[in-house]
Amino acid sequence: VARGRPKMSSSFDEIFSRPHHEFEWKENVTPLASARVVACVVVAYVLAAIWLKRSMRGRKIKSLWVIPSAHNAILCFWSLAMFIGTAVAMKKELIKRKGDADWMLCFDPRTYKSAKGSLFYWSYVYYLSKFYELLDTALLVLKGRPLTFLHVFHHALVLVMTYLWLSSVQSLQHVALLTNTAIHVVMYAYYFLTTLGFRPRWKALLTRAQIVQFVFSFACSVPFVRMHRASKRGCRGYDAWCFN
Repeated sequence: VARGRPKMSSSFDEIFSRPHHEFEWKENVTPLASARVVACVVVAYVLAAIWLKRSMRGRKIKSLWVIPSAHNAILCFWSLAMFIGTAVAMKKELIKRKGDADWMLCFDPRTYKSAKGSLFYWSYVYYLSKFYELLDTALLVLKGRPLTFLHVFHHALVLVMTYLWLSSVQSLQHVALLTNTAIHVVMYAYYFLTTLGFRPRWKALLTRAQIVQFVFSFACSVPFVRMHRASKRGCRGYDAWCFN
C-alpha cells in the first residue's frame, strides 16, 4: 500500500463528542491542524481584506447592527466558556502535579510530549476561535470604519501564533490563554453594548486592563527564559515562543 501524507480524517463531531481529556492534536489529522491550512487562510484573509477595503471605499452598509451584535455576543460567551474551561483544566493539572506550578511557565519535554488532554483541548478551541474572529475585519469594513495595517497584521499573526502553540506544545500558552480570554469577555461585552447604542463608562478601564495583560505576558517570559536555560532539557516550544 502506497504511503502518502496523512489526511484530516478526524471530524469536529468526533473531537467534541469525546471527553476533553481524550483530545490530542495530530498534525494533518485533527481538523485545521496543518501549517498549509494556516498559510492558505492567512494569505486568503489578507487578500480579501485588501479587496474589501478597496471595493467599500467611501461606502458603508447601514442598519448592520444586528450582525455585529450577534457576532460580539457569540465571541463574548465563547471567550467566557474558554476562560472557565481553561481555569478548570489548569486547576486539575495543579492537583495532578501536587501543587507544583512550574508547568505553567515551562513544559518539561519528558512530560508534555504532545498536545493532548484537557489543557490542550481548550487551546484548540481557542485556535478555532481565531478563524472565526477573522470576521471582525469584514464587519469593520462594511460599517465604513478605517482598516489599519495593525488590525490585519494582528488577526493574521494570532492565527499563526495559536497554531504554533499546539504544533510545538509551546510553554506559557495557558497563562496567555487564561488572561486573554478574560480580557476578551469584557472587550466583546463592551463591543456588544456599543452596537446597541450604549456607551459604557468603563472603556478606559478596559484599555488599562489590556495594557496590564500585555505587560504581564512579558513579565512571565522572564522566568520562562531562565527555566529554559537552567534546564538541560529546556522547555517545550522555545523556538515558537521566540517567534511569537
